[in-house]
Amino acid sequence: MVLSAAGSALVAGSARSREAIMQTKTVRVLRKFYFERRLLTIGEIVELPSIFADEMCAATKAELVDHAAEGPPPPDVQVDPVSLVGEAEPPKPPGRKERKAHAE
Repeated sequence: MVLSAAGSALVAGSARSREAIMQTKTVRVLRKFYFERRLLTIGEIVELPSIFADEMCAATKAELVDHAAEGPPPPDVQVDPVSLVGEAEPPKPPGRKERKAHAE
């Protein structure tokens, strides 16, 4: 029985490796690097080829951007400062003993 490696991604020119090159991923730049003769600056969000994006993420020069997690910004919540004031005492630091009131 002969094994064929024609469809393997490890073989040059295989169909899978071409598909991987054509896919893109969106990343946020963490450290400056060059791509297509252009310097990408910190904080910039760019679309890179999948393989190159994985390499930059592994080198901690970029991080993948999850578009679903970003979503719209949260609505402004108005909190009444008076409602935050409670009657409870603030927590005491650990290790301190409470002093007892002296009876007269």
